[in-house]
Amino acid sequence: MITEQLPAAFPCMAADLDRLRDRMADTRQVEGRPDLTEIVGHLLDGVPKLVRPGLALMSAYIAGDPQRPVPDSVIEAAVAVEHVHVGTLCHDDVMDEAATRRARQSVNARWENSMAILSGDYHLGTAAIMAARLGPATSTIIAELFQTLCRGQMIETVDRYNVNRSEESYMESIRGKTATLLSSSARLGALHASADADVIDAVARFGIEFGIAFQINDDVLDLTRSEAELGKPPGNDIFEGVYTLPVLRTIRGSTELHDLLSPPVTRTEATRAIELVVASGAIEEAAVLGRGWFESAIRSLPSLPGREQQIEALIAFARDLLMTLPYPVVSA
Repeated sequence: MITEQLPAAFPCMAADLDRLRDRMADTRQVEGRPDLTEIVGHLLDGVPKLVRPGLALMSAYIAGDPQRPVPDSVIEAAVAVEHVHVGTLCHDDVMDEAATRRARQSVNARWENSMAILSGDYHLGTAAIMAARLGPATSTIIAELFQTLCRGQMIETVDRYNVNRSEESYMESIRGKTATLLSSSARLGALHASADADVIDAVARFGIEFGIAFQINDDVLDLTRSEAELGKPPGNDIFEGVYTLPVLRTIRGSTELHDLLSPPVTRTEATRAIELVVASGAIEEAAVLGRGWFESAIRSLPSLPGREQQIEALIAFARDLLMTLPYPVVSA
């Protein structure tokens, strides 16, 4: 996660990330029950990049003093958002019947569905308690995040195996499921660094638009990477009936793909579907759209005298996360 530009722009970031990890270790503890602590902490151990908390920290440095450690409230807010993120992953894996998560056993595979659901609920409850202690503004942001995440997942779920799914439905879903988490992280970081309202809104808008580019990137990876790289079978979205942007673009001109994706979809059909999507040029089309969202995200960042180095480092951080495709969302 730490690029070459980050230490110079954010000299306290490594130490602040250590503070954040320590706080996450505290909040994963289920008092008197090491067996439950292991379950709750399972996915927290599997999020090494800390993208969302990192965005909260960088937003706080941009809004506050980049030469000083962030206030404790920024750490608390960043950890709260990560608990929301991990809680939703527990629930997602139950819904998807996933056996792995980032090349590790999923909670449901190791401890069964009921415990995975309860673990997800525990993470969400932890986030709510932390937010309440930070005050009404943070509680509202976290509560709205809960609702928006659920709405995005509901939109995706109602369209499973829908070969006529619209791109508008896809965009609405990824805005709710992915982009809002990044936006809330940035908003909370700036808020707890006592930023002006226009700066808070600007970094939150960056989070939304970068988050959309990030999810388009992830959806393309699902079609272009190996199982070893993904930690799950390629084309898993197709197999589960979640038809993402490159698939939707290909369906419009491919009767074969349209017919293949009528439910149920087998692994063999999902593999053939990937071949059709890659051959269609839709991967490149998705990259162009994602690049547009990323460029819009950059334009949304505030112009703050004396913070040019920090803003450039934030852009570099985001660009590095997207430079993973055969047709990358962000050009080199």
